[in-house]
Amino acid sequence: NCSAEDGAAFCSKTNDWIVKASSDVGGRISGMANLPMQDPGAATIELRRCVEELGIRSAQIGTDIEGVPLDDERFSDFFAEAESLGVVLLLHPYFVGPRPGLEDFYLTNLVGLPLSTTVAAARLMFSGFFARHQVRFILVHGGGFMPYKLGRLDRGYDVRDESSSMSERRPSEVLDLIYYD
Repeated sequence: NCSAEDGAAFCSKTNDWIVKASSDVGGRISGMANLPMQDPGAATIELRRCVEELGIRSAQIGTDIEGVPLDDERFSDFFAEAESLGVVLLLHPYFVGPRPGLEDFYLTNLVGLPLSTTVAAARLMFSGFFARHQVRFILVHGGGFMPYKLGRLDRGYDVRDESSSMSERRPSEVLDLIYYD
């Protein structure tokens, strides 16, 4: 963890370097912005700067922010700005140490991180996020387990009130906003 101020300064310098590195190879690559998501206001400002001043068209963020899910209201203004700017957001879990029950066999990475991606996407689907924001996401590592669980998520939406009460669309109906790498 770092302070919000240090995070914003680090992200700004990193994003400037990303643009320079992309330029140094003749524009053959296009970098993704890094954002200080622990401070949604600072992340919104940096995203706007990256798009409007640096020409960056995408950003990567975690599947949660220090344990807070992305569908939390505190990120609403950030996602409204991401939608307005038309950026694509790549969801990538970050490694913060072994996870309980997954310490052996590199399971934190092999199972835990794809699970984090799946949980983040499912929360966005069930929370009504896509009724509020038309943000496009890329889910890393083949979408975690999402491609294999979509039918089960739709079934849960169809038969369980707690899975459908906040969203107007079944999980499979938001796939136009979700991409897999």
